[in-house]
Amino acid sequence: MNLKAYLISISLGPLMGCAMHPDRDISDKDTVNKAVGVVSAGDTIFLSAGTVINWDSTINLSGTADNPIVISGSKKAHTVFSDTITGNPFFRIKGQHIVLTNIEFSNTTFRYPIVVLDSCYNSSISNCSFKDNTAMKQFN
Repeated sequence: MNLKAYLISISLGPLMGCAMHPDRDISDKDTVNKAVGVVSAGDTIFLSAGTVINWDSTINLSGTADNPIVISGSKKAHTVFSDTITGNPFFRIKGQHIVLTNIEFSNTTFRYPIVVLDSCYNSSISNCSFKDNTAMKQFN
C-alpha cells in the first residue's frame, strides 16, 4: 500500500465505521457532511437518537434503484429535529435514489421549508413525521 492510500484509509476508516456501522449513530452535522463524501450506493447513515438543533445538511450524491443511499434516524430511539428555520432546511436532498427515513420533525418554527427535494430523481421521504410545526410565512 502506498503512503497516500494508507493515509486516506487511516483518516476515513473511523468515519466510514460511524457512517455505516449499524450499531453506531452520527450525532453532528459535520460528520454527516463528511460521511456524504465517502458513502456509496446501498449504504445507510444512521443519525443519533435525541433532539437535534442547529442542523443543515445537503445530500448531493446518488444511489441506484436497487441500492439507494439511506439517511435514517437511529434504530435505538427517536431522532427528532426541532429548531427555528430562517434559512437553510434541515435537509436539502439533491441526489438520485436517496431515502430520508425514520425521523420526526417537531416543534419547529420555519420561514423556509424543513426538507427540500431539489432537482432530485427517485428520492423520497418515508416513515417521517411532522408534528406541531409552525409556518412563519403563508404557503410554507
